[in-house]
Amino acid sequence: MAQIFDDPMKSPLLEAFSKMPASISEADQTNLKNRAARTYKEAVVPAFTKFHQFLISRYLPACREATSAAALPNGAEMYRSG
Repeated sequence: MAQIFDDPMKSPLLEAFSKMPASISEADQTNLKNRAARTYKEAVVPAFTKFHQFLISRYLPACREATSAAALPNGAEMYRSG
């Protein structure tokens, strides 16, 4: 999955942690980065994984093959009357 990174700091979700202002001490920056990385690994990755499994196992199998309204019952008529 494109949104899961082995190195959490490479995730666009955590990009702000690589550009912290100098007014935040190095120690606080390190602490914030570590907390963000831990949260990413413990909460974000499992949530993305669960969502991916839902998409693959339930959502996509229930989707229609065609996206055009013409594929629906009376769909061609909708285009003619539109």
